[in-house]
Amino acid sequence: MDEMNHKKSLSSSVASVVEYFMAHPQSHQGPPMLYQSFSELDRSRLPDVIEGISGVEDMFIEPNEEEALPSEGRNTRVNTHISKNQEHHADVMLGLLYLMVGGVDEAHDLVLPYSLPEDSEWGGPAVYDS
Repeated sequence: MDEMNHKKSLSSSVASVVEYFMAHPQSHQGPPMLYQSFSELDRSRLPDVIEGISGVEDMFIEPNEEEALPSEGRNTRVNTHISKNQEHHADVMLGLLYLMVGGVDEAHDLVLPYSLPEDSEWGGPAVYDS
């Protein structure tokens, strides 16, 4: 997939983070983990580009009134009938975006409920059968 088509398949919020990452790649050794819950983390330590992304709705492409969006290969539903499966995938994708900009604790907290068979202090309630 060429870069132009790749950018068209991302929501504007996600594309902004990917562009930031391409311009500011992270080293393989990230900052030390703080081991705090997602709600307690001070996200001001992260770049502003991630600030506007807060949940599943931000992970899907918003229909653009000026151009028709092909339905193949992308999800154009925003805030409407988002399935649990899509919500779970969006959490993991959001975790990857946080990881791309140095938010290792945020990434950890977002995927932890899918990784453990019990509730945790940092990730919250476990997500069973995900």
